Parts: sequence; structure tokens; C-alpha cells
Amino acid sequence: MQKFLLFLSFTMFVLTACSNGLENDPVSPEDSPLSSGTENVSSSSVADDVLSSSGVSENKESYVPYVGEKPNWKYLNPSIAYDEIVDERDGQRYKTVVIGDQTWFAENLNLATIGGNADDQVASICAKDSCEVYGRLYTWAAAMNFDASYNNLFFYEDKVVPHQGICPNGWHVPEKDEFVVLLNNFDKGIWFEANMKLKSMNAWVAEAPATDDVGFSAIPVYEESYSNNGIINEYQSRFWTTLDKDSKFGERAKYAIILYIVNEELFDAGYADGNKEKYMSIRCIKD
Repeated sequence: MQKFLLFLSFTMFVLTACSNGLENDPVSPEDSPLSSGTENVSSSSVADDVLSSSGVSENKESYVPYVGEKPNWKYLNPSIAYDEIVDERDGQRYKTVVIGDQTWFAENLNLATIGGNADDQVASICAKDSCEVYGRLYTWAAAMNFDASYNNLFFYEDKVVPHQGICPNGWHVPEKDEFVVLLNNFDKGIWFEANMKLKSMNAWVAEAPATDDVGFSAIPVYEESYSNNGIINEYQSRFWTTLDKDSKFGERAKYAIILYIVNEELFDAGYADGNKEKYMSIRCIKD
């Protein structure tokens, strides 16, 4: 009997010791399947190669607060009654103008981001090192807020209209047809008159006719080359549209349709296919 009691006491002692040991030695974070090491994999790093069903990358970005002046406002038409909005992402103010039944930015978008699809100096650059004057120039994928792979892929079949891209809430990257509506406020189909009436009066070479009748105030700038060392063309404005498939220009995945306003040889406005990897301007239009 004494041996049994001794055995029982020893067993209880061992069980108590093991229980205390478990309480005082929890599983370390490194060994846990829910450790902070797993949680620290950011959603942006995981999503770099993952696109949502709309084709928009889930890669996260932060916005650079805008604290500069607006020297580009000197190119606006002082006779036009512009409205103004504030982009809540960076605090920047933009002039807007009503033209016919549409409301447009009266200046080029100038949103700088760190990371994301329109990353500064990667997917977007400053023309002549002065985004304050010329706005920021973007690749097509950046304008659409897509992963850079879409500079070589079709998006047309997955398109949602309107497509916000990197425009502020309530605004979107223009469709080709929306630019057609803009141009058709003037002489339909020829657009020489549109060329003259959409250009800022004091931003182009002296011999270029420019009256800026409707306050669109286009200024001459686009990036000729994908390289940051490319030449800034001072005789054209080029603006991205959402369209990367068009019967006129074929189905070339590396190209999207752009609006151009040109002062070389012919004073013209119209459409062309632009290499998606080139840097061009964005004029947002209201939803």
C-alpha cells in the first residue's frame, strides 16, 4: 500500500511539473503558423503579379503631397470661367472647364506616387524636370493604373467604362469617343479649327495659330522616348485614351490610341497609335 501511495504521489508531481512547463514555455512566434513573420508579407509585395478581374493591379502606392505653386495656370485663358477641384490624394488643385456636354481638366494630370503602377521616375516622369509646368507624363499602363505588363498586353476585352485609371474619384481616363465628341464641337472630321481652339494662346511657337476658345488650354509636350533621356517635343500635345484596340490601326498590343494636337507642317488634331511604353499626358474627364 505504501508503495502504491508513493507511486501515486510521484505521478502527480510529474504531471504538475509538465503542466507548469507548458504554461511557462509557449510556442515562439517564429514557430507559429500565424507568426508575425507571415503577417509582415505586405499585400503590395504579394499583389505585384496579381491583377483583379478588371485588370487593375492591387499593388499599393502612397501619394506625394503637393505643396508647390501652379505656374502652369499662366497658360489658361483669362476670359474663361474655370471651376476648380482638389485631388484628395495629394491636395493638388486643378482647374476644370465645361465644353459642350463634357467637363474636362483644363490642365494635365500631375499625380506623383511612390510605388504602385505610376511610380515616380519609373512609370511616370516630369517633362523637362518640371511637372508643375507641364504636368506628369505617364506610360499607358500607368495612366490606366495597371501593372506594367499591360504595356504589352490587350485590355480591350476586359474594359469597364468609364475607366478611372489614376484620375481622381469622379473622373476617368477618356475614351477615344469622348475625345471625338470634344473635337466635333468644332469642324467635324477635319479638326483644323479644333487644333486652333484647343491650344493655349501663349504656350506654342509664335507662328502657331492658337485661340483657346473653350479653355482646354493644351500645351506642347510629350516624351519621344521610353528612356528618361528622351527629347521633349515642343510642337505636339499627346494624350492617352483607354483604347488599345482599334480597327483603323489593327490589334497591336503594344499600342493604344492617342489624341494629338500638332503644329508640324499641318496644324491638325486627330488620332494615332502610340507605343504604350512612351510617356504622354493625361486629361481627365468627369464621370
